[in-house]
Amino acid sequence: MSKTALIEWEYEDNLDFDLTKGMFLASEIVYGVRMYPYVSINNDRYYLERTK
Repeated sequence: MSKTALIEWEYEDNLDFDLTKGMFLASEIVYGVRMYPYVSINNDRYYLERTK
């Protein structure tokens, strides 16, 4: 059975850990604010990274 996860976005100011290069590459600027994508599984957040 396939499962999908909704990609959600978090403001840069709300992150409480150090960013990785991959997270920065996966981010987008929305209305002048840098946003970082993540998926939520069992109430844990997993931030997405991009390699290039």
